[in-house]
Amino acid sequence: MLDALTAQIREKVGHDTGLGAVVKFVVDGAGVIAVDATQVPNIVSNADPEAACTVKLSADTMKSILAGETNAMMAFMMGKIKVEGNMGLAANIVKIL
Repeated sequence: MLDALTAQIREKVGHDTGLGAVVKFVVDGAGVIAVDATQVPNIVSNADPEAACTVKLSADTMKSILAGETNAMMAFMMGKIKVEGNMGLAANIVKIL
């Protein structure tokens, strides 16, 4: 499951998200997906680096957001997504979801 989610994030990130920081998604029960946007092309991996912003969510929530079935901001407001770190950066993460 983590491999499929990582591949979807990698596809959405493309060459450069323009975020200019490291963002980490902690997927409950599955693992970590990290987006290193400090370099171009951006690197998407399952490493667990220090990150400017960490997003915690369930695998089901991530799948639903990536499929376009759930709005990321609504999921955040409903408590399905927890964010630690740079909240300004978190608002821009929607670009890669």
